[in-house]
Amino acid sequence: MESASGFFCPRQGFFLIRFENEEDREYFVNNGPWSIVNSLLVVDRWLPNTIVREIQLESFPLWVQYWGLPLEYHNEYVATVLGNQVGNTVTNEGGAIFSSSLNFLRVRVHINPMLPLAIARASPNL
Repeated sequence: MESASGFFCPRQGFFLIRFENEEDREYFVNNGPWSIVNSLLVVDRWLPNTIVREIQLESFPLWVQYWGLPLEYHNEYVATVLGNQVGNTVTNEGGAIFSSSLNFLRVRVHINPMLPLAIARASPNL
């Protein structure tokens, strides 16, 4: 991915990146947040007429992993119930709210960075 052609920092902790390729831009927006040198990088689309000093980070998407669940719990219903205990469950670019491997269930949620992170525990009554 070599389409990031413009990059500058208009204020502390805030960066603007211009992508030449729309596909690359959508990939970075839809699959984050990203970890760069152990720091969180949240990427979003630029909205026209935005005043930089007034931008507030009210929520951002985060992937949550649930380890140790029986395989029959690796489904959309359980992903939604567990994800909603942490934040608001959202879909990814493919329309799915979760992905699954044999090891863990992964759920995409929006969280408010001003609130403490919740600890979700699996319930046998799902």
